Amino acid sequence: MIVASVLLFISCSKDDAVKVEAQSIQISKTSLELMVGSKETLTATVNPKNVTNKTFKWVSSDEKILSVNAKGEVTALAVGKADVTVSTANGVTSTCRINVVSENAYKSKELQKTLASSEFGWQFKSEIDNGIGEYRLLELKFSDSAVVTVRSESTKLNEGTYKIKLDEDKIVIELSTNAGFVEPRIILDPKEVAGPVVPMDLVVKTIEKDKITLTFTQSGLTRSIELTKLTKEIDFSKQNAIRAKMGTIRSKMLKDFILKNPNCKPYLTLCITKGIGDASVEKPVKAGFFYSSMTATADIAYSYKNTYAKQCGMLVFTEKGFVSGISMQFGSKFISKFKYNETKDRFEVDEDGIEGHFEIFALPQYEVKGVVDEFMNDYSLWMRNFFPEELLNIKKRVSNSSFVDETKLKVIDTYIVTKYNRREPIIGDDGEWAVDEQTKKYDYQETELLGDGMLFCFESYYQFFYYFVPFKVIKIGEDRVRFERNGETQCNTRNKAHAPIMKNAYDNNKVMNDFIDQICNKEGFLLVKSKEKNSFDFDFRFINHPDRWFIARNQ
Repeated sequence: MIVASVLLFISCSKDDAVKVEAQSIQISKTSLELMVGSKETLTATVNPKNVTNKTFKWVSSDEKILSVNAKGEVTALAVGKADVTVSTANGVTSTCRINVVSENAYKSKELQKTLASSEFGWQFKSEIDNGIGEYRLLELKFSDSAVVTVRSESTKLNEGTYKIKLDEDKIVIELSTNAGFVEPRIILDPKEVAGPVVPMDLVVKTIEKDKITLTFTQSGLTRSIELTKLTKEIDFSKQNAIRAKMGTIRSKMLKDFILKNPNCKPYLTLCITKGIGDASVEKPVKAGFFYSSMTATADIAYSYKNTYAKQCGMLVFTEKGFVSGISMQFGSKFISKFKYNETKDRFEVDEDGIEGHFEIFALPQYEVKGVVDEFMNDYSLWMRNFFPEELLNIKKRVSNSSFVDETKLKVIDTYIVTKYNRREPIIGDDGEWAVDEQTKKYDYQETELLGDGMLFCFESYYQFFYYFVPFKVIKIGEDRVRFERNGETQCNTRNKAHAPIMKNAYDNNKVMNDFIDQICNKEGFLLVKSKEKNSFDFDFRFINHPDRWFIARNQ
């Protein structure tokens, strides 16, 4: 028997193999924000992993905004939005939505994250004034909700807000908080005598991981500010100790003064005894401070050789004394730094070649003599900022009460006027009030002379409608005046029928007459003139009661 063995050879071609198709593909990021000029590489993961054809195709929906190469590398070209889509050979896709922003827009968002991510906040270091060489240190904590918390040697906590914004090609941090806690240089706003609380625009210069450099410009002066990331809270204990010491010294000085001068308001005054002009211990050069704010800020006023200055600035406490945020100029010399003298238990000037210290006086030592003649020469002075509160309250009651129900007229502004002419509005050909082409305000003509007195206006700015109390202005010195009632009151209203009604009502109203009697006192006033930009104030201080005074501003 013969057994035959047969070998069977089966040949299979490559095309006949089973293909594994992609069921899904997942891109590494489904959304992304890039700044113009930056690159990002996207990756894709296919399912199942043993897919036969592992080649991908990358496509941009708008190649003007961004491009993508075969490796998934995306390049941001222009501001806008576009999609990058990756697809498999069998058409399965996945997409990433990309927002391309400008370089500054991108950096501003990253800055927001950087500021808010610091556990202990940032040290804010600002030079106090040009060339002083001292710095204001603050601790700032920025939250995600646009709130900033400020700590300094003068306050434990002060909240404000912040906003990161783009201003043309600049990134700006707008910081809105009490200006006294943040910025040492404060310029008084003519509309707000007490000083402004305004946003600061801090321009971002450089951004690093732990340090941000900013610049701030005010009144033509640009200063550098540093924000440095903190690893622990700032210890203000030494600065606080100096500040407390100053408070103790000031309190003792005030107490000693009040015991000797119970009817006078005390003023803290810097007495320079050497190094400026002919200053000596016997005849010091003086600069007056309003003592009540001598904690974190101070109103500084002084005169030197017929020049006058009045400003509001920070007092920055250091480990040896304090620095005034405003330099006081005496000729070619400047004073801003003060040190504590332990032996004499007082604060003294800390400037080379200059000696001086603080004392207390009954009146501020910065009066400008010979202002009465100016005041009596055709002035209209807007009365505001009355002290003490009792005098202010009378003024408010005058302003807020109409006294006569049928007219509904209320006092808007109050003026002290000298050589005053009544104003009448000019009526145009159309029967309406004429408007001055240059000022864009209602035009007027001056009629009969009303003279000196007080003008209670029912309409702001134009002084057309008023209740007028005539005064006799009596000069009792180069810088002192007294007022006496002098003649019949007058009233002028838009509705002429209301004029006699208003006149009678105001003539017989106790609140109005109490206020006028306060101004027409027998003792009179000391006049202090202070310059404010293109305007100026007259301080009217009751001669026998220096704690009572009011400010009148020219308009």
